[in-house]
Amino acid sequence: MTMVWYIDMEGYQFDNKFVAKEIAIVNDDASQCFHYFIKNPQQMPDRPNTPSCYHQFKRHNLEWTFGDYNFSAAISDIRKHIKNEKVFAKGAEKTKFLQKWLPQLEDTVWISTSFKKLNNCFSELCKVKHGIQCARRKVHELMTADKLYKKRVSEVMVLQMIHEMTVAFSKMSLNN
Repeated sequence: MTMVWYIDMEGYQFDNKFVAKEIAIVNDDASQCFHYFIKNPQQMPDRPNTPSCYHQFKRHNLEWTFGDYNFSAAISDIRKHIKNEKVFAKGAEKTKFLQKWLPQLEDTVWISTSFKKLNNCFSELCKVKHGIQCARRKVHELMTADKLYKKRVSEVMVLQMIHEMTVAFSKMSLNN
């Protein structure tokens, strides 16, 4: 059976650029979870001094100079784990950005609930404790929401089949 992966990230967006600061991946049974804090680009030693970057820092609390991996090393490691397996992210911009390295990545357009309202996985907050926008927590939220969605779809399909069978049996008994 093919494994499914989920990915989420946090970072800074400015001047039509995106600088990742945190990336997390988890597989569909949560037996494998990998978490990366990304260093700032070497050619950009200081965080851009814009209101937008300040707001983003306040949102995710990840300092510009904080990190253990450079972006290319993190992506290389992620690709090593994910291989060619299916991967889901939440959000069109994030999906488009990451598809450059993970072409099989799909947006979970069927999950319309915002991360602000997905609150099942606070136990998955990372060790850095930088807040609820933690990519590790959010990737677990995404996995959980996808599983709940698929479970509900299956339940609806079963109910629909039962209804169709009941109607068919009713018609058969009326014909006899």
